[in-house]
Amino acid sequence: FLGNPKFDPHGDPIPDEFGKFPTSNSTPLSNLKEGDKGIVMGVSQDDSTFLKFLDKIDIKLGNLILVKDIIEFDSSVEILINNKESHISLEVARNILVKQK
Repeated sequence: FLGNPKFDPHGDPIPDEFGKFPTSNSTPLSNLKEGDKGIVMGVSQDDSTFLKFLDKIDIKLGNLILVKDIIEFDSSVEILINNKESHISLEVARNILVKQK
């Protein structure tokens, strides 16, 4: 009925009919360097205020993120997503899981 999804809406793996979990090569966005790109694969926290913030800046599963700059002072990250620039804290970047492109 649902097409046998491999991941839930938060990016967490869903086991197949044999109980095996799909592998994910995701890494926190905070591990990427300036100029790197990553596809959003999930998040590592499900706090409603965090999820609302991600929605507000248009971060959704499958979106491509470009790391434009990492601010030396506080390690916050300037990103480009859907042709919009955003500035996120290191803590937010640590909780966004991406597959590096």
